[in-house]
Amino acid sequence: MRRDVVIIGAGPVGLTTALLFARQGLRVEVLEKRVTPCTEPRAVSVDDEGLRVWQACGVLDLLRDDIVSGEPGQCICTYLDATDRPFLRIHQRVSELGHPHAAAIHQGRVEAKLLQAAERNPSIIVRRGVTVNALAQDDESVSVRWRDADGREGESVAAWSIACDGARSVVREALGISVSATDLPRPWLVANVVDRGDPGHVMIRCRASGAAVTMPLPHGIRRVEVELNEDDHGAWLSDDDRVRRLLRQGWDGVDDAEIVTRSIARFKYAIADRWRVGRVFLAGDAAHQMPPFAGQGLGAGLRDAANLAFKIAGVTQGWLTSEALDSYEQERRPHVEKILRLVERLSRLMTPASKMRGAFLHGVMRGVSIVEGLGESWKLRGPEIQPCLSRGLLVPRGEAGTYLPQPMVVGVGRGAIPLDELLGPRMTWLMLAGKARHADVLEAPTIHSGDRVLVEGRDFQDPGKVLQRKFGVGSRVLVRPDRVVCLHLVAPRGRFGFLRRETCPVSLSALREVRPLVAPTS
Repeated sequence: MRRDVVIIGAGPVGLTTALLFARQGLRVEVLEKRVTPCTEPRAVSVDDEGLRVWQACGVLDLLRDDIVSGEPGQCICTYLDATDRPFLRIHQRVSELGHPHAAAIHQGRVEAKLLQAAERNPSIIVRRGVTVNALAQDDESVSVRWRDADGREGESVAAWSIACDGARSVVREALGISVSATDLPRPWLVANVVDRGDPGHVMIRCRASGAAVTMPLPHGIRRVEVELNEDDHGAWLSDDDRVRRLLRQGWDGVDDAEIVTRSIARFKYAIADRWRVGRVFLAGDAAHQMPPFAGQGLGAGLRDAANLAFKIAGVTQGWLTSEALDSYEQERRPHVEKILRLVERLSRLMTPASKMRGAFLHGVMRGVSIVEGLGESWKLRGPEIQPCLSRGLLVPRGEAGTYLPQPMVVGVGRGAIPLDELLGPRMTWLMLAGKARHADVLEAPTIHSGDRVLVEGRDFQDPGKVLQRKFGVGSRVLVRPDRVVCLHLVAPRGRFGFLRRETCPVSLSALREVRPLVAPTS
């Protein structure tokens, strides 16, 4: 049976994409070459945006035991200089998105639970143990040929296909898409060890001779990473004593700990030259790879999933035109490139070119971080991380292109609830309270027939006035399913009412079947 989407790769990004499609009502097939899910922690962190994506998938409660974030105000990361003196401390905060700014995860367990959720979903078929060996497409569909572990061949046909098959993507290669990449010269020893003691927090030792990182993970696992010399190829990897001596540079408790996994990692900056060919898209590591220094590898893939899933769903279901798909790479590539530049700066901070340069950089950061306000851009990499779109599927005006905050609101008949739980699966209009009657608030913008309309005072209360402070009293806000503000209309000062449509267009060329609002309902 033909599906709406076939996804190649059942890692966290592929499974998250499948779950987002299922929430939109699409039929999905997932192809994965592994028979069993990953059991070890590979990616080790996720940010507030990633947690919000999993919230949108409806799986966040399922993943709670596999995510650790600490309490607000708690120190979660310390940067140390070559003399082991702290020069920067990062404390946990709950962001305006309604989630902790950063959290440690156990990828193996997260992936297993995402797979469990996908296999239980009637809209999703998961085929494990299959190897993709051919891909073809025409104007209406994509055909993916595969072979299972017993040598049987099969074919999956869908309207669209998404390659989430990792850094060595066979789909990207089959499409002939090249990758612009820069390999880092120094390899890293990466180990997961058992730690039953006090987990503490992330410690990053920054030295010209080589950086070292230790991070406590859920379920008594600790990640330890040590930067090696450029010409070290890890021929000694099976030598337990030498491995422990090296790991001690990152964590001195390694002597009595069981080493679960050990490997030599060579990190790179890489980005595919194109993220789409016809009806096939790249997402996650298939589209871009980055060293782990900013903890953004998984987060970037989850942003891809949230951005692409609703656009394909909208085109498939008819509430977006095909123009919307052109905005996927247009919106995501600039942010990925920005994160890659940030990762490069963090790399220089962690492994300075010389001891003298390290002393200077770390001294400057120590001074900046103690001055209130000046150090905020470095706290959890702060505003450097969160995207702000200036073009794409939006009207670039006001707060359009930023994320919708997620305060706790009081829903009618539902009590206190995170705002996202009230939003619709498609576009959502938020009508913020002003100085007029609710009936007047409902007169203005053009609304698509599938949009949800939420009126402050009628459908929910925002006790903290979070939305009014960001958007203004009486504003109307059109929110995309990925929680990005698509359109922001501001009530002019001095009177209630909005600019005429001729000077402030409401409809977007990619939105279909717009019609005047007659009787909005939530």
